[in-house]
Amino acid sequence: MNVLLFIRPHLGDAVFTIPALRAVAADARFSSVTCASTPRILPVLKMSNVPIHYVATTPFFGPSSWLRLYAELCRLRPVEVVSFSSASSPLLLSHVAKAERTACFRGVPFDHFATDLVRRKGPANAEAFLRLVEGIGVKVTKRSYRSLLSPPADAAERADCFLAQNGICNTHRFVLLLPGAKKPYKRWPLGMYADTAVLMKRRLGFEVVLSGSRTESGLLQRLGSLVSFNVTRNVGNLSLEELTHVMRRASVVIGNDSGATHLAAAVGASVVAIFGPTDPRYTGLARSAGTVSLRNWWGVICHHERCEFRECLRRVSVDAVFEAAVAVARHRLSQTETSEQSRSEG
Repeated sequence: MNVLLFIRPHLGDAVFTIPALRAVAADARFSSVTCASTPRILPVLKMSNVPIHYVATTPFFGPSSWLRLYAELCRLRPVEVVSFSSASSPLLLSHVAKAERTACFRGVPFDHFATDLVRRKGPANAEAFLRLVEGIGVKVTKRSYRSLLSPPADAAERADCFLAQNGICNTHRFVLLLPGAKKPYKRWPLGMYADTAVLMKRRLGFEVVLSGSRTESGLLQRLGSLVSFNVTRNVGNLSLEELTHVMRRASVVIGNDSGATHLAAAVGASVVAIFGPTDPRYTGLARSAGTVSLRNWWGVICHHERCEFRECLRRVSVDAVFEAAVAVARHRLSQTETSEQSRSEG
């Protein structure tokens, strides 16, 4: 029996999928595991080091993707399908291709085509995806959320070159700020990011690196203009693999509830994540000793995409973020010193 997994085309959701992906790959019932997702997500899946095949799709399952996926499903028969997506296309394709079994979350359009429906409690997260694969009989023996991803070693040299070109050597300590988020209502105010950057620079002597996608170039430019010193900006210049090495090199990463922040936690970076209208108990970081999730519980968990006030985010103070960043950075530096000492003794 083969299995095909439809992965949601969002960075954070792809990270949350990894524990379920490992559980499926470890199931002896399946002779092969295939994942279908957008090209942007495939590097994340490859960094999981799970032996799987990949099929690239367009974000909205255009005609070419339909034909490619239908051919893949027919080639894999007999096949079982797990759709992590909220789109109807995977269910329609599975039905037409006569998949042996199809699992999805209850409430997805055309869910009557699925043989196994799983009720999702709260937002999509790693636990919800694990319950979904359990719906097709996969036995989950280890619910581990640590060290989800391992970046390829060849990307480290390119990441170091990027930092060196911007005056950041191996001995320099720096903070990586991720001020963007796909949904603007999740973004901590830029002025508060700027105040935090000033504190990290003046009190700790850290260099400041800003990172975001090409669509967030204006956001990074505005943030850079709010501080009186030079900052390093990565505006889509690095691949995901290279960016993960920069995240691991950073003394601390500070970001919103975004895909990039979840990626940083998944590769073992030291992270301070700022939550506002979302709940870290459901969409929190991969569990690790070097991560901290901050949220002011004054507001309700509204997920209100048109909120113009974002009071819940403003009540997460600059001092609280700075103190958490200092604690996380100290933990990271102590770990680094311990590992270096053990290597010198060895």
